[in-house]
Amino acid sequence: MKKAWNILAISVRTFFEVLFAFIAVYILIFLSISPFTFQAEKTSAPKTEIIYISTNGIHSDVILPIQHPLMNWKKTLNMEKMLSVDTFQTHLKFGWGDKNFFLRTKEWSDMEVGTVLNTVFGRGPGAMHLILCTPKDLDKKSLVEIHLTKRQYQKLCAFIKCSFLFENGKAKVIQDHPYGTYDFFYDSSIEYNMSYTCNTWTNNALKRAGQKACVWTPFKGAIFSKY
Repeated sequence: MKKAWNILAISVRTFFEVLFAFIAVYILIFLSISPFTFQAEKTSAPKTEIIYISTNGIHSDVILPIQHPLMNWKKTLNMEKMLSVDTFQTHLKFGWGDKNFFLRTKEWSDMEVGTVLNTVFGRGPGAMHLILCTPKDLDKKSLVEIHLTKRQYQKLCAFIKCSFLFENGKAKVIQDHPYGTYDFFYDSSIEYNMSYTCNTWTNNALKRAGQKACVWTPFKGAIFSKY
């Protein structure tokens, strides 16, 4: 019996040693790469299109107009019925992340250890989380306003659109979720893993739009440090 306990103790200790070493290497890679800036492209074209990036402290999002001459999300995502809530909503907040975490963690108080560990160290299906925004929502100091050319805006929209999973020409909606009337979820074509997090997605969106970003980052702080 004592021998069995010793073996168990050694196994547990080894597990945590490997875990801490893994985390240390991950943080070291982040600290080594994230300070390097992906420079914004040089262009003489007028920057007439306005977007925003936002954060809740951990997660980051990209905010775009719902309807725009270059991209009508209402039509692209088949949101005609869903967006009949009221007429005060003018923008959509786009966020990408781990599907399991999104659907299980509406509030930080809903966070479970198993869900967090699976999100941090596991891999699984991704999901798009969309939130309706009013003009008042855009008047916040925490938001970063970014100006794009029409071409850059189109490239950003193409990147976001490709993040959705389409079946028979329609974006696949996740019907059952614990959120409110102004939240929408869609299945994503991108798989979540610890090297491609919600903030990596936002960072890549900025890179695709030719804006300042990190070479790579899993955390939001590195992104916002560029602005």
